[in-house]
Amino acid sequence: MKFSRFGLFGFLVLTLAAGLNVAALYTAEQRFAELREAGNWVRHTRDAENLIAHIYRKSVDAETGQRGFLLTQDETYLNPYLDARVEIPRTSRRLASSPGQSRPGRATRHDQQADGGPHGPDGAIAQVQARPQR
Repeated sequence: MKFSRFGLFGFLVLTLAAGLNVAALYTAEQRFAELREAGNWVRHTRDAENLIAHIYRKSVDAETGQRGFLLTQDETYLNPYLDARVEIPRTSRRLASSPGQSRPGRATRHDQQADGGPHGPDGAIAQVQARPQR
């Protein structure tokens, strides 16, 4: 079977077009995979921002409750402080264990410093509670 000159040329053009289509499809698939990965990182960043905002709110609540207790010596003000003492380390661990965390130990630093010794928040509360009542 013999191809005519235009038949061979047409076959080469169709083969080249099919090859280019396959290459374009492969490139598009790679870009879609990169786009999905970028979307996952955006979602991860939003989750991390939400956890950090939660830690910030709990820290402000704890500070406000501690200040209220130190000024009034009314233990009802300690509820937000005590709640934050549990919630902040838990949220810090969630933040540290999230995928993509480059230095996971850094986010749990609060666990080690939350107490602060005799001059930290717990020390100040203990000193006020140990004072004799007037």
